[in-house]
Amino acid sequence: MRREDRYLQKSGRRWHYVRRVPDGARGADSRAYIRVTLKTGSLEIARERRDALEAADDQLWGLLEAAGTGLNCLYAPRLWEHWRRADTALE
Repeated sequence: MRREDRYLQKSGRRWHYVRRVPDGARGADSRAYIRVTLKTGSLEIARERRDALEAADDQLWGLLEAAGTGLNCLYAPRLWEHWRRADTALE
């Protein structure tokens, strides 16, 4: 896979963003992988949408890493709301 197509997988005619959840974020998200439909068959549009989700995930996971192992579950909903805003921007 070329670097410019990182985290992209095509299923049928649609592109999906697929990324492994880092071990450090497993306290807030129990999934091993994130899989989000990008709601497009266009590779160019999929890359743009992937970039938005990748940036949101990187920021979220950076916050979780900065919080360290003392992350309290009470903070997780706020952090996930940040990620959901990026996800809803695709609609």
